[in-house]
Amino acid sequence: MRWKNVSCPLCGADDYQKQYNPIRKSIRFTIGKCRQCSFCYMNPIVADISGLYDKEYFNGEGFDHGVSYDTELAKPDIINPVRLKNIERFGEKGRLLDIGCAFGRFLLAAKGLGWTPYGVELSKHAAAHAKKIGLNVKQGTLIDAKFKKDNFDCITMFDVIEHLQNPLSVLEEARRILKKDGLIVIETADVSSLSARIRKDKWTYFLLGHLCYFSRKTLRAMLKKAGFRKVKEYHGDEIPIITRIKENVQRRDTILRKIAVTPTTILVETARKSGINDLSVGGMLFIYKKI
Repeated sequence: MRWKNVSCPLCGADDYQKQYNPIRKSIRFTIGKCRQCSFCYMNPIVADISGLYDKEYFNGEGFDHGVSYDTELAKPDIINPVRLKNIERFGEKGRLLDIGCAFGRFLLAAKGLGWTPYGVELSKHAAAHAKKIGLNVKQGTLIDAKFKKDNFDCITMFDVIEHLQNPLSVLEEARRILKKDGLIVIETADVSSLSARIRKDKWTYFLLGHLCYFSRKTLRAMLKKAGFRKVKEYHGDEIPIITRIKENVQRRDTILRKIAVTPTTILVETARKSGINDLSVGGMLFIYKKI
């Protein structure tokens, strides 16, 4: 496996301090923190990132959490309708672009709710699958896609921005192709969360394909630099899908006490069945608007 050194994705500096040295799949890598802007990122990174997203990755045998996209597609979709209903609180339905759309499950949900969905997916395997089921998906990067200016009402990135080598460039391109007052929706983990600080090298989100690690502060800084302003931010269990699961658990609380099963146990199990693998990851969901 070949590696290459990179500069800070936020400020461009080459001045960083080593913070973590996790091991995944018997491979050790380094997460550093920029001394100039406090951004956390992997350095060095795998030279050929696209090679990580082969068929094995989508079958649950790659570097990630063991997620099988084929298995996930067979389950009822609980998460994406909740995501979309929340987005609709802040903007009108229209043309939606999902960056890193994988097999297109979010796009299917968006189509079902009246959006006009489009996708971009780096993996040839995943993009081909999405096209096969009738979705409008371009294979490659967002920059490669060359969409027209002022083209979309909403752009989404769910657990995607951490995979990008140049997230600022992608956000700037997203701004270019968004319509006036268009929304960008980003969900990722918070490297400054309590779970990350406690678990350190064992934090679930430290993975070989995750190149960038955002805190609330650095994600705000990057979005501002790219030309966006805040609409709404959610942190941890404020994220709508987590809130929905907690509400369901609370309704069952009386029965749970009778059978001596804690609400927390059921919350974690319900989340797992819904496709949420680690509630302790310290997530954040940012909804921003093009300036």
